[in-house]
Amino acid sequence: MRNAGVSAFAAFAVSFGALVAIPMSMRAQAPAAIPSTAAITPVLRPAMLATQATTVTLVAETMAVKAVEASALDNLEFAPMPAGNAAESYPLPERNYIASGLWKVGSSELDKFYHHFDCPQLKRRSRNQLLGFPEWREALAVGYQPHLGCTPSPLHEFIAGVRDERRKVTQRGEGSERVADTELIRIRNDVGATSVSEKILSAIGSKMTGRGVTLPSGVASTTPIDPNNPGGDPTGGGGGLPAGMGGGSMGAGGAGMGMGPGAMGMGGGRGS
Repeated sequence: MRNAGVSAFAAFAVSFGALVAIPMSMRAQAPAAIPSTAAITPVLRPAMLATQATTVTLVAETMAVKAVEASALDNLEFAPMPAGNAAESYPLPERNYIASGLWKVGSSELDKFYHHFDCPQLKRRSRNQLLGFPEWREALAVGYQPHLGCTPSPLHEFIAGVRDERRKVTQRGEGSERVADTELIRIRNDVGATSVSEKILSAIGSKMTGRGVTLPSGVASTTPIDPNNPGGDPTGGGGGLPAGMGGGSMGAGGAGMGMGPGAMGMGGGRGS
């Protein structure tokens, strides 16, 4: 009887061990068998952010094209407000950067376009979102596009060039639709607008010539600007804020930082 009792106890111990040990071993192996969210997120996050950035860019371009279609391009005024007057509605120290001409155009981290500082859209931005650039070339180089509402360079030079070419065609007794795509491409290259969205430029060309225009993508050059040939694409400069001129709360430590839609530019040792 005692041997039977020992055998029964041994069988119970083995059964209990199996019931407890096997689930515990499976539980210990679960993290290796099922990838955690922490392991998946670093892989998916760049792709998700890239998709979101592409979507925002497409929406911004679509809105810009709609703005072109609704605008009277021949009546656009290209003279921005004097820097001192445009600066009045901005807080310090940004007001001083604008009034002194240190910032020629501005934008924000959440925007896709750069503006003159008298542009109503830019004035609605929070100070903590405000970015400034010494010239439009730097804003364009880091991915911002010229805003039709205030028509900064090189957009207004492109429109002026198309006007001039259209005038030459009409003086020959031909319609504005006779302005060739090759001439539009030449104007784009001459004014340094090769990095401007081809959708925006095509919409402007279509509006001003009265026919459908589809310009090919411009190829941005990284060759330094030749002062004797300024028509080349001026994308050599790094974007961002001048040294010590960080917009809003970003100005600590004497080095300004500008974050473009496609890149981040650091202000170097001196402002330009």
